[in-house]
Amino acid sequence: MSSSSVTCCCYVTITLVTNASPMSFHTLIICLPSVIEDRRKQKVGGKVISDLAVSASTLDPHSISLSMKSRTATRTLAAASRPATRPATLALSRYESTSSAPSSSTWQPVVPAGQIPAYDAALAYLNDYKSTTNSESERLRKQPSTPERSARIRHLELSSLVNDPATRREFRETGGKGSMDRPVMRHLAQKKWEKEGGLDRLMQRVEQMGVVPDLVGGIRGSAPITFSTSTSEGEVEPGSFQLPSSFAQPPKLNVQILDDSASEGLYTLLVVDADAPNYETQSYAQRLHYYKSDIALDYTTGEQDLFASGVGKEVLGWEAPLPPRGTANHRYVFLLLRQPSTSPASPSDRTDFDVRSLLEQGAEITALTLFRAKWAKEENTYIEEKYREVHGVEVPVFEKAPKELRYGMPLNKKSMERERIREEAWEQALRDTVGENGELKVERV
Repeated sequence: MSSSSVTCCCYVTITLVTNASPMSFHTLIICLPSVIEDRRKQKVGGKVISDLAVSASTLDPHSISLSMKSRTATRTLAAASRPATRPATLALSRYESTSSAPSSSTWQPVVPAGQIPAYDAALAYLNDYKSTTNSESERLRKQPSTPERSARIRHLELSSLVNDPATRREFRETGGKGSMDRPVMRHLAQKKWEKEGGLDRLMQRVEQMGVVPDLVGGIRGSAPITFSTSTSEGEVEPGSFQLPSSFAQPPKLNVQILDDSASEGLYTLLVVDADAPNYETQSYAQRLHYYKSDIALDYTTGEQDLFASGVGKEVLGWEAPLPPRGTANHRYVFLLLRQPSTSPASPSDRTDFDVRSLLEQGAEITALTLFRAKWAKEENTYIEEKYREVHGVEVPVFEKAPKELRYGMPLNKKSMERERIREEAWEQALRDTVGENGELKVERV
């Protein structure tokens, strides 16, 4: 005999005393419907279901107790010991989805009733839990509204649907598109954004590539943000190197708002080159490549391209990234800022921009991502032509600084003497070949 406790989806805690492993019980009781849903379209689904059926036979149905948050209710899952053959009329009581989600087809259990008793018990438990939470939320709605009671109702509604097989299947098939006005879809989207590594990878790139602290002082996180170009195969990976010619036109950028506190507000989108060369200071500065304000976003605008012409107020249009030859890697950062009640003053110039100045005026970072680009030989023709078109001058070329500047020390006496002799020889050669009127002295033979 062994004892274990498993928490599933942060809402249900299960305690058991059984010969089966904790993972087997966790899969068979609460997450079993989700596991089978995940496998239902795979070729190995039959084998998975068969293995689960074998595992179910190892459970002692009379040694399982279920505890749910503050209350503890001991229930014997007699269904796990029932024979495989059962009347078809029991299928409805086995599980009936009460999800209000619009669906093209009615949800049906993947496994017919009676094949996996533990699967039937899991569905029956979910159905019972949903009925209980729905009754509680209805009771609270009839009472005077308070912030605490409203939060409790929201929690009950979310917990009643978070394990609903029909809801989870809909999210797997659609990713929540068109349904983000429902709290359960936003919850599942947030868990997917965190669990599948999208958020962790983005934050790792932001930290590793110096966006923090070069551009901003710090960031707590980011809403799901993706972008793609006409030449990319799907979404561009954050922080990856991209050809400058791929961004001759602005990319397609999507941001899905999930945080309740950040919904229904106005936002500012800006694209900044964190490594633009500054000729005066012989260093690097921020250059603004795009600025758009007053973008209205909420839960339902996740599929909207933020660079589209009818979205927001464009202050500074798209300037294509054109890294000059001789400069280091350029970090092009996309920033979506939530505007304060008083909108910050819009910039009038692209040079010497400072993101921190906007943050000091009350703007908050909602999402960010980036890509990198650098000068390449195969891109030289495009960069030269595009630079002349955009700036009206030839693209500058940056070479290595003189040795005395690179190492921060003057030349020694021997090197200084060599430089003096070289300069004198050069001046003498000019006097011998160029006359006072600037014409070359050519001896005719």
